[in-house]
Amino acid sequence: MLDAAKTRLATAADEAAEALAHAHRHTPFGLLRAERAEIIRRVAVRFAVDPGKLAEKLKGGAA
Repeated sequence: MLDAAKTRLATAADEAAEALAHAHRHTPFGLLRAERAEIIRRVAVRFAVDPGKLAEKLKGGAA
């Protein structure tokens, strides 16, 4: 059970990092904090992980 949660979090982090990079490339002035939070929230919901843990994983450069 714990391994499945870690796998979901890692997969979500990869997906979120990719989505954030894509959005950043297509936004002339960079992403606003609210836009970044919304992308993280949507990915977290899709992978059923805690948005806070996902944001922390992305901050730590683990993604």
